[in-house]
Amino acid sequence: MRSEQGDAQAFRLMQAQAMVVGQRRIELSMRVAELEVRDEKELARSVPKPRIRDDIHDALSHGDKDHASELLMVLRHFLATHPEAKAKLNS
Repeated sequence: MRSEQGDAQAFRLMQAQAMVVGQRRIELSMRVAELEVRDEKELARSVPKPRIRDDIHDALSHGDKDHASELLMVLRHFLATHPEAKAKLNS
């Protein structure tokens, strides 16, 4: 019985640690998004980015980090699949 309690306690500790790590990853991802959004010069050179930039900003200002993260992933996917847009960023 004591062994099972120890196992359960260890499992709960591992869960709590995993939650902390997951939250920290989200926070770091959002910090990266905030830094990328602040680069107005880069954002101004791409057609879809201003709209996405505004949506990311709105999500962050409303505390919706998950939505902001999703939008950032959409933006990255767009740039990865549209070389012409990425070329505009680099020119």
